[in-house]
Amino acid sequence: MTKDELINTGRITDLKTFLNLRPKENLHVDCTDIVLYKDGHYIQMLKSGWYFFDGYQHATLEAMEELMWKKFYNNSTN
Repeated sequence: MTKDELINTGRITDLKTFLNLRPKENLHVDCTDIVLYKDGHYIQMLKSGWYFFDGYQHATLEAMEELMWKKFYNNSTN
């Protein structure tokens, strides 16, 4: 999967809906919404307007998508 293909699967989901689907997830205390991607990966949206993924925070969604893509999909075939 290319990074653009991954990014195009992202859909914003409100926190309540996400927790109904995945009640055992351990989310950041300031999480307000979730950007949910193919294969169930997600980036948290924080009340500060920043984004949170895998222990990292950044002001742009693009930076977190890059981090997520590298963690799960970046290999020699992409």
